[in-house]
Amino acid sequence: MHSDLWILAVTVASFLLVGLPAIRARVAMPARIAWREVPESELTPLQRDFFADYDRKLAPLGYAPLCWYKIGNLSAANLARLYQSSLGSGIAFVAAITSAHRANPIAMSYLEFVQDFQDGTRLSTRNTQLSTVFARGPQDVLQECPALTDPADLKQRHDERARSLPLVPVSAGDTALIFKRAEDHQRRFCEYQVSRGLLRYDAAAGLYRATYLTGLNGIQNFLNPFADNFSWSRTALALLFGLGLPAAGTLAGLSAAKLLPCYAAAGLVVGAIFSSKAFIWAFLLGFIASRVWPPADAVRLPLCLAMAFAADAAGRWRRRLGRVV
Repeated sequence: MHSDLWILAVTVASFLLVGLPAIRARVAMPARIAWREVPESELTPLQRDFFADYDRKLAPLGYAPLCWYKIGNLSAANLARLYQSSLGSGIAFVAAITSAHRANPIAMSYLEFVQDFQDGTRLSTRNTQLSTVFARGPQDVLQECPALTDPADLKQRHDERARSLPLVPVSAGDTALIFKRAEDHQRRFCEYQVSRGLLRYDAAAGLYRATYLTGLNGIQNFLNPFADNFSWSRTALALLFGLGLPAAGTLAGLSAAKLLPCYAAAGLVVGAIFSSKAFIWAFLLGFIASRVWPPADAVRLPLCLAMAFAADAAGRWRRRLGRVV
């Protein structure tokens, strides 16, 4: 077996040996969501400006803000703004989340439109792609549109799908009813995951905990470069710089040592494009570049790693810039 393949095999094996027990021990979901409305006085100026921008964009679409809220029993820091449609029966919310991982906190935000129907079906349309280790329930209809940055375009996609469903929508109701429906959906979701072997209920802690199957799904998602906000425009840009800069340096006759800045610069660009999958994308592109345009002294692995770690650093920097909570 080629040495590069040995390295890949050892890396995947380490994920399985270390990652599976860690995911099973640490990943948990509350049996009941602890909602708390947040007064505006608790928001920072950054948070006020962030949500005010969505207030302005959603107002022409007929969505009025109801409240800010936090989910207190999530491990991730979170803050959301809830909106209700005055023109229809749906709701929308803007969520800002930062993972609890101290070494590499992942900050993200997204807009989601939601419509409930009388038979229990829930249609959700959001402008981000979130890789998940869980199965989608039979009554959950989800559209992920990471390429749609304009709320009006996302709302149009949501309305088109809602009209295509032969179902009767229900009115959103007040804040208490909206939260109750969300709690019912959470309970139904968890029970479905238990039936699929992806969660197990810990009665003593009142939590649903991950299984080994959940861990396998998580490792698969981590290694999959096409998960989490994949789009062809991002991929084209990443290919241009991720392959172009190493190719330019190699065709210029640079040695492996002098190629390091080319690979590192390519990694920085890739990290700015794919912040949540930066390491995987950069290592993959570096591996391809070093194969198609091999350096004169045939030293490939350090170049791939230099590109991957540079991308990871750029991705972390981009996530810090996008942090709201």
